[in-house]
Amino acid sequence: MARKKKKSLKEHPNLEQLQAMESLYGSTLTVGRLVQQGFVYVFIVSLFSIILYVNVWITVAYALLTAFYVYWVITPYEVRQRYEERSMAQRNRFLNLVTQGMANKNALALNVLRTVVPKVDGEFHDDLETLLAILSSTNDSSDIHQAFLNISSKYHDDFYFGLFMEHFETAILENIYNMETFRVFKTSHDAIMLKQTDFKRQKRLARRNVLIILLMLIIATGILCFVNGFKKYVDWFAHALVGHISSTLFMLLVFIIMHKFFKLFYDDVVTSL
Repeated sequence: MARKKKKSLKEHPNLEQLQAMESLYGSTLTVGRLVQQGFVYVFIVSLFSIILYVNVWITVAYALLTAFYVYWVITPYEVRQRYEERSMAQRNRFLNLVTQGMANKNALALNVLRTVVPKVDGEFHDDLETLLAILSSTNDSSDIHQAFLNISSKYHDDFYFGLFMEHFETAILENIYNMETFRVFKTSHDAIMLKQTDFKRQKRLARRNVLIILLMLIIATGILCFVNGFKKYVDWFAHALVGHISSTLFMLLVFIIMHKFFKLFYDDVVTSL
């Protein structure tokens, strides 16, 4: 089964675009959420900075740079990830509801669709409303096929959803379908969604462990720096040129490692369908 890689964010989305994406499934990107999202990263970098430089202004500068990095790099990935998780959940709900409806004796696909659409939320609900409007207004098979093709193409990464919609299209056009086929596609979609959820849970656990390691490194750094006395440390290292150079190189190394980690963390290629 071929897996297509998700397109990267070549054009950086602005705050308005991020707000629009967040709102597609009834959520809001508030200032409080942005602060909560970036607090732990700003806190960790600030601790490193104040220990290494013992300088408030340098620490403030690092905190601001970290806050900007969170907004510019992490926030778009977080918004996109939440959007995809919610969208996937609604498609899975749709597959389950349609399968249940089609299992009823003498079920008509169009009537099942009318029953299911109000039970689905967000952007996917709007997509289904558009599909239903076309199905209710025309009997032209080419128009109906194009309507199904539009919605399948929009979610082209969702392999089993595409197969399910192809079978559902046949049921709409010809009133011919295999109930077991619906069940197989629905069950496969359920299984993949569970695997995605578990994989993302493991990734979040890995992120937590990385942050814990960084905090332990901060503690160890603080102990090593102050073991010979605070004044000696400040005079001989923190406020000395060699200390500034060494600390800056160390902070740069931490940034490079964390940047690579975040690129891997938000890469969901392995979870695409």
